[in-house]
Amino acid sequence: EKRTTRKLAAMSFSDILRPLCSKLTGKSHDHLLLDDGEPILQESSAPFITPLGDDPFTVQSEHVQGPAIGPDGKFEREALTTPAVEFTADLPPSYKEGQTLRVVGPHGPVEVLPPPGSQPGSSQRFRLAPKPEFRVVVPPGVEPGMNMTFKGSNGVHISIKVPPNVGQGEAFMVNPPALMVRVPDEVQAGDAVCFRHTVRRTEDDREVTEWCRARVPEGLQPGKYFAARLPRPAHA
Repeated sequence: EKRTTRKLAAMSFSDILRPLCSKLTGKSHDHLLLDDGEPILQESSAPFITPLGDDPFTVQSEHVQGPAIGPDGKFEREALTTPAVEFTADLPPSYKEGQTLRVVGPHGPVEVLPPPGSQPGSSQRFRLAPKPEFRVVVPPGVEPGMNMTFKGSNGVHISIKVPPNVGQGEAFMVNPPALMVRVPDEVQAGDAVCFRHTVRRTEDDREVTEWCRARVPEGLQPGKYFAARLPRPAHA
């Protein structure tokens, strides 16, 4: 048993995952690894990857030079954004189950629906974040902190890092690379809005940003949030 452990420790990450990926996908070993040796698993590599379906409130954004003039002759509105964020709120003594509440969010008041069973006066945690895209079960030979690359049905490679304290056989969720966008006032579903996305920081701690555009999904009113999937950086 000790000899086996020493042998596995000496093997590379690629050596461990190559036979597993080949068995799962039915493809040759050469097509299963990137140049850096990260394993590539297909979306169909059950039971390790489970797509969770599309979210009507997650849209794709695109690079633009800045707000433009829309078909109505008005400039596109700039929207406020936030990364995924958690916040807490105390339910009032008069709270009744199923009642929506207005609590303080990242840009002011936001409506939330407490989970079933919430009691008046209790403190509840809310999360403003995109809906997860995948449920991933960590395959054998993959440890916390290791990188894994998934090849989606559209051919795009998604590289993620296994979270800490998530071991082999345990599951975690994968969110899309997105920002939460607040629908500006006087904007309707179907309208285009623009927002700034921070690409990186310079050595003197200045932000380098890019303009992006996304369309407000159906069913949302001003003050609501949707997730805008970020495009690849225009400049490496």
